[in-house]
Amino acid sequence: MKPEGAGKNSAGLRTSLDILRLISERPEAVPFNELKESLSLAAPTLSRLLKVLMDEGWVYKEENGSGYAVGDLFRHISHRVAGTVSREEAMTPIVKWLARKTGESAGYVEWAGAGFQFMAKQEMPDSYHYIPTLQINGDVFHNGFGVTCLAWQEPGVQARVLGRQELPQASEIIYGRLAVVRNERFLKSIDKGIRFIAPVLNRKTEAFIGAMGVSTIPRDIDEKAEKNLAESVLKAASRASIILS
Repeated sequence: MKPEGAGKNSAGLRTSLDILRLISERPEAVPFNELKESLSLAAPTLSRLLKVLMDEGWVYKEENGSGYAVGDLFRHISHRVAGTVSREEAMTPIVKWLARKTGESAGYVEWAGAGFQFMAKQEMPDSYHYIPTLQINGDVFHNGFGVTCLAWQEPGVQARVLGRQELPQASEIIYGRLAVVRNERFLKSIDKGIRFIAPVLNRKTEAFIGAMGVSTIPRDIDEKAEKNLAESVLKAASRASIILS
């Protein structure tokens, strides 16, 4: 017995894939009416499906209103599969999506032996500002991105890195915090601002690849806004895992 709504969801997925196929086959934007006629869809149905695809970064609408073209996520997945795009280039559209979605500065970092470095970032005007990309930050434990990265390193690496840090707490508390971050697969930090950071893991092996997150300047944040930030970060980290695995 199929779950209620399964047939409807499958039909919507197939139609969305048809939309992507039609748009990807054209070098120029495809007008709304042409999509509607080619797929024999009602205008409200097409509008709803296009909105979902645009929200997720698969499709975008030309600013002049001429039609729809493939979005950053579609292009970068295609290029990634073909091996023609770097990690930095692959993560940039996801980071930009996360910043636009939340209205906060967003970044993707990777571990670099003795610290972490931003591979991609998008800073919002009234939000947090990060260090330059590809610059290694060795002050690991005083940064949410650094803590997340360190939580997924081997014990020997953790001991070596923490041995060089000026730590605000006893070592057993530090290691306990790292264990919590790894077990929960998420970091929420409220200290000189707010951080929501999730690890990006290989989908097959669960090996650590990097960390995706947002940072805000110090301010009050209600429960609904906090939930939206967390959900957006987790979605962006999941997208990154798909591309980088």
